[in-house]
Amino acid sequence: MLNRTKYYCLPGMGLSDLLDKFISSFRDNPFDTFFIVPTARLKNEIMRRLQEKNIPILENRICTLGDLAGFIFSEDNHGLYLMNDEESKLII
Repeated sequence: MLNRTKYYCLPGMGLSDLLDKFISSFRDNPFDTFFIVPTARLKNEIMRRLQEKNIPILENRICTLGDLAGFIFSEDNHGLYLMNDEESKLII
């Protein structure tokens, strides 16, 4: 059974604490730890902070919800593929 832990914080509060918890969890389980953020801007900020601390990280482990959905789809697609905008418009 997978061990899943969720941490929440209000916007603008507690980011440093969450980042420390993520780093700790990532060191223990690098392939099972994700930091999901609401915006690409925040994702870039977190990546910048990790680079400043010289902490190596798998880039796709810090992601937006849309990035995570794309990652899961690409890992478990079983021969399916994601249509681009042109293909979906042709079908509609």
